[in-house]
Amino acid sequence: MLEKTMWAQVLHSPGVMTLERCAVPRLQANDVLIRVEAVLTCGTDLKAYRRGHPIIPLPMTIGHEYSGEVVATGKGVTTFHEGDRVATVHSGPCLTCYYCRRDRENLCETLTNGMVWGGYAQYVRLPQYVHRSNTMKIPAGLSFARLAFLEPVACVIHGMNLLDLKRVENALILGAGPMGLIFLQLLRRAGVPRIIVAGKKSDRLGQAKRLGATHVIDVEKERVHAVVQELTDGHGAECVLECVGRTEVWNNAVELACKGGQVLFYGGCPTGSRVSLDTRRLHYDELTLLGTFHFTRAEVREAFTLLCENQIDVESLITGAYPLSELIAAFHRLMDGEGIKFLIKPDQT
Repeated sequence: MLEKTMWAQVLHSPGVMTLERCAVPRLQANDVLIRVEAVLTCGTDLKAYRRGHPIIPLPMTIGHEYSGEVVATGKGVTTFHEGDRVATVHSGPCLTCYYCRRDRENLCETLTNGMVWGGYAQYVRLPQYVHRSNTMKIPAGLSFARLAFLEPVACVIHGMNLLDLKRVENALILGAGPMGLIFLQLLRRAGVPRIIVAGKKSDRLGQAKRLGATHVIDVEKERVHAVVQELTDGHGAECVLECVGRTEVWNNAVELACKGGQVLFYGGCPTGSRVSLDTRRLHYDELTLLGTFHFTRAEVREAFTLLCENQIDVESLITGAYPLSELIAAFHRLMDGEGIKFLIKPDQT
């Protein structure tokens, strides 16, 4: 018989999160309930914990990179059954709004209002708009931890799809965190011959080298601009990917691009942030600046295929595992610059 209560980490305000006994979500006719088997730490969740987040109302159980097993379905659900192992993301497009009708599902008008947070708990309810579009059954032999990467890999694929990589000979990734390391792998798959990664911490930079970076730059010890100029014969990077989420790095990303270069801004800055851009460079050097957010249904499926076919290394991005009760300890390790991602196990409290 399904439990009536569950353990969940509830974020009440920035820096104040407590492990609490909460009611298991109740299902409507078209909902699916999953028991969370694996959930990952993420930069967005960490930002919410540290300073709040504009699309996350508090109090809230956060966590959005999760996978699990179906334990109950509403009466109207026929595509999933109890016992199905599923990979999912925390959103789904409405399919009818202005943006959805123009194949811009990632900009769906109801998307951010209906995001299904709650991965740092033992159970999550998936409404119909999520499971009809972005929930898939995990093939036998694949781990829940691996498929919990579905959401971040889909986000990176969306960013990659915005770039024109034809004839690009070098790319620069600013940030050696998990997203930068996933971008690194997809740039390699796309055939970019030279990929430079600039970041902090020897463990992350070492991982970048192991995953195929042709050169790494320790931003705390080296002058990034000088090294990039040397490595690109004075031209700058043809493609710059910003994966940090700080305004000074956004500005630097533009300065590091060559004439005709592309700059992809992936990292989200605090609400109200502004950057100052050199209009001469944008105009006379014909720079292309790209913002990227979220993903489409097709990109979720592409990510699912990459993960199922082991075409991308995500396991090496998991530094360690914690029970749900020690989520705050995992967050503080990340805040101290330790590790890349941590696996949280809600079945261990």
